[in-house]
Amino acid sequence: MNGTLAYIEPDKVNSPRRHWTLLIVLDPGGEQNIALCVGRWNNTPCLGMRWNGSADNPLGNPQSRGIPTWFIIPAGAYANAIIESLAPEKKQMARNFLPS
Repeated sequence: MNGTLAYIEPDKVNSPRRHWTLLIVLDPGGEQNIALCVGRWNNTPCLGMRWNGSADNPLGNPQSRGIPTWFIIPAGAYANAIIESLAPEKKQMARNFLPS
């Protein structure tokens, strides 16, 4: 691929801009893999998740009108279960941003 990725990197995904602010990518995943981040949805801390995509689908999923977006996971039981699956240093990063 001449040193370029076949998909849009998670730290470049910042939509929907009116509601979303990316804070930190916890796990960038990789091609055809899941990325996980912490961000703010309407200024409320939450997790974000997305499939990075591939050469056949560089936008990944989810996407809206040709723009890559994050799937929002609000703080709570689902977010806690995901955070518990992280490596200790990533878990601490997530806990620093999300309410317990």
